[in-house]
Order: sequence, then structure tokens, then C-alpha cells
Amino acid sequence: MKSLDELAEIADELPTNYLRCRLWGHTWPEKNERSEVIDLNTMKFTCVCDSCEAEKFRNVTVLGSLLQSGLIYPEGYVLLGVGHLTTAERDVIRAAYVRRVLERRSY
Repeated sequence: MKSLDELAEIADELPTNYLRCRLWGHTWPEKNERSEVIDLNTMKFTCVCDSCEAEKFRNVTVLGSLLQSGLIYPEGYVLLGVGHLTTAERDVIRAAYVRRVLERRSY
């Protein structure tokens, strides 16, 4: 388990678009949605986040039953060696985005 200071250092190295998704959540625009037929009864729907390029997928039967779903994150998005994030750890990552935005502002 990493300390909050260690996590802050890791977060400061993340690309801004990854930090943005961790603050706002992913953006799944319709223009990024794709579908493919898996078999006679199943379709796979995928959509790519406009910001970080994470891919969400859903395998659905023709009757609408959800068979499988998940997210595939781009390399570097998942913080290796950190595990499931606590609220305090999520706060540290959001704070990295706040610092990044403040650095770009001119007063």
C-alpha cells in the first residue's frame, strides 16, 4: 500500500486527460459507439471515452439480457501497486488535477 504522499507523486505524473476522467467520470459520446454481431443471439456494443480512450463494452442478447460488461483502461490509467482506492486516495488524485488546472491559469 502506498502512502498518500507517494500516491500524490504518482498522480502528478498522470496525463491530464486521465486526471480529468478521475474527476468528472468518463465521457461516452454516441459518435464513439460501435456494435458488432457476435452470434445469432448476441451483440457486442463498445464505446470509447473521448478524454482518456478507456473502452466500455456490453455483450447483450437480442432480448436485451446483459451477458457481460466491463471497462478496458488505456496503459498507465490503472495505478499499479495501489489496489482499490479509498476516498482519501481518490481525493489525492483529484487534487493533482486541481493543481494542474491552477498551474495553467494566468492571474
